[in-house]
Amino acid sequence: MTSKLLHAIVGVGIAFGSGAGCGGSSQSTEDAPEGPDVSKFDPFCDATWPTTKGQPAPPACTDPMSECDPVTRLSCRDALGPLQCDFIRYSAFCIDGAWLCHPDTIREVDCRCYGELPAGTVCTEMGPMPAGGAG
Repeated sequence: MTSKLLHAIVGVGIAFGSGAGCGGSSQSTEDAPEGPDVSKFDPFCDATWPTTKGQPAPPACTDPMSECDPVTRLSCRDALGPLQCDFIRYSAFCIDGAWLCHPDTIREVDCRCYGELPAGTVCTEMGPMPAGGAG
């Protein structure tokens, strides 16, 4: 995930009603894809998980009200691109009774490639493939 400090700064800007950072003009979000409301994610929760070997409990701050079933908890990964994930794993957050990955991450079950890909390779639904569709 990007810096927690950056998320906190952006959250403060949103809380004060800033339409765009540094006084720029804001654009309409009518055509923007709908996703989870970033303001509902705790910017100070370190959701990196698991932090040790084994299966330790996820951070309590990811479900502070115990609204979600821990058995159905999602794992999330930093997104390097569509279907392409980093190796760092995070816990999902319980938002309005449902497990959601932070918008900067994707669900681990949607990852088809991990880490940086070799030159001439793209990440597809089938995993890493040569660019240009050969294979």
